[in-house]
Amino acid sequence: MDSSVSHEREQIEQLDLVSEQILDAALDQFLLVGIRRASVEDVARRAGVSRITVYRRFPRKEVLIEAVAMREARRLVATVDAATSAISGFADQIVESFVVMLRLIREHPLVRQLLAVEPDEMLRTLTVRGGAVIAIGTAYVADQIRLAQQAGEAPPYDPEPVAEILARLTQSLLLTPDGVIPLDDESAEREFARAHLAPLIVRAYPQ
Repeated sequence: MDSSVSHEREQIEQLDLVSEQILDAALDQFLLVGIRRASVEDVARRAGVSRITVYRRFPRKEVLIEAVAMREARRLVATVDAATSAISGFADQIVESFVVMLRLIREHPLVRQLLAVEPDEMLRTLTVRGGAVIAIGTAYVADQIRLAQQAGEAPPYDPEPVAEILARLTQSLLLTPDGVIPLDDESAEREFARAHLAPLIVRAYPQ
């Protein structure tokens, strides 16, 4: 990874209260006019800070967009975790996490707005700028697999590749929903996840 990009992502990770205020304003502005039409000046005005203050924390508009995407991804992961952590049985957790995540993504106001108004910007956000979001999903799934391994509910193997496959699958389903995988009915989604995703994690690597 380019050192400048790495440094920018480190800055994104170290958010303070003013940074959060800016990200709130940026999300609101994106929802109001779209990503392409939203300017840093508009975001600064909405946040009640100077343009220089925004640029000190997010040196380019691209960095600001990525920061918003990363924060929303973390929020989605936290919501999925809260909704599924009490489910007993790792396979059932996998199934329900998949269904809940798809529903949350579909219902997210920024996703809905971009798909309706700026689908090309949606594609760019989840592909060219999508590495950090994929990394957040991968880290969460990998951590869940490790916990299951410690509990004896999953065999020992390196969870990172499988976790990344699942994160990339979710991204792909969002970008290209048409196909044989059912995405219009939660019961069908559960059947798909139980038949294909749970075995990938739980039984694909026998001891």
